[in-house]
Amino acid sequence: TLFPYTTLFRSPIFDKELRVASRRRRLYLLRFAYVAVLVLVVLQLWLSFTRLGKAGTGVVQVSRLAEMGKQITTLLVVFQFVTGQILATVLLSDAIGSEVRQRTLDVLLVTPVRSFQIVLGKLASRLLQAVSLLAISLPMLAVVRVFGGVSWGYVAASLCITLSAGIFSGALSLALSASNRHPYHTILAVGLWYLVVWGLVPMVLTALSGAGYVGAATIMSTLRL
Repeated sequence: TLFPYTTLFRSPIFDKELRVASRRRRLYLLRFAYVAVLVLVVLQLWLSFTRLGKAGTGVVQVSRLAEMGKQITTLLVVFQFVTGQILATVLLSDAIGSEVRQRTLDVLLVTPVRSFQIVLGKLASRLLQAVSLLAISLPMLAVVRVFGGVSWGYVAASLCITLSAGIFSGALSLALSASNRHPYHTILAVGLWYLVVWGLVPMVLTALSGAGYVGAATIMSTLRL
């Protein structure tokens, strides 16, 4: 029956994308680069706190551990939020364009696999690669939380926000890859969309608020959406 192929994680596109990704050198280079940058950033912050801690007594140094935990956790959360969207955009920038360049899209469309299975299979498989990269920093978050000052609710909420932002950027990159054959064109298009959403729209709303056409509460509610 076709029932096993109707589920997302047992679809042929999902399995095929995971097998192809496991043979690509780019995935392992991304993992190495992500871990290297993450370790360098955390070490830099750790060394800065260590130098400041030498100036005080033992009680002062212990009291600064909670503040250091907050700073490192905040840094990791922001780092994940930014890199998660970049990874999702890069990994999905050639999802459809590669099929067009290799002339395999027509072959996929004449198979029993439906269009939404192709789209969801590519989206889920490549987002799973991005999530696996972001999961590397979870042990570091767990270790830093021992210093105190950070709750598990904050960590879980930050991960959910990062995942939502990654899904948005990945879906946008996947949609734009259908009309752009080259991945760098898709990445540039996603960057332009982000400039419009996060740059032009707030500027327009701020100008309207300054002119008295829109209230501040309306602007905040619109930006939260």
